[in-house]
Amino acid sequence: MFTFLRNKEGSIALPFLAVLTLITITTLYFIDDYQRKQQVIKQATDAYIADTLEEKYKKYALIMENDTSQIIEYNIGKVKLEKSKHGTYVKLFIELNTGFKRQVFVNIE
Repeated sequence: MFTFLRNKEGSIALPFLAVLTLITITTLYFIDDYQRKQQVIKQATDAYIADTLEEKYKKYALIMENDTSQIIEYNIGKVKLEKSKHGTYVKLFIELNTGFKRQVFVNIE
């Protein structure tokens, strides 16, 4: 390995630095990949929780009185329901403690 550097002082420095650089770049790549996967998992989990809350309160939105709003709080976040003045739709605001937010309109017709 590296025969052109044989019999010279300090000839191990360049191969050592090259290997160290490769190991560092590989380690940084794996760390970045891990962080991105964790972020995707967190976003997917938040989306599933929001989907669950949305399905639960779609049925509840159908029986709300006109021009009312209601806030339901959970330990994972809160759901705010607002019925329109004309009673044709309900706005669901879903906000989780992780910062995830979603707004959904439910038609009542």
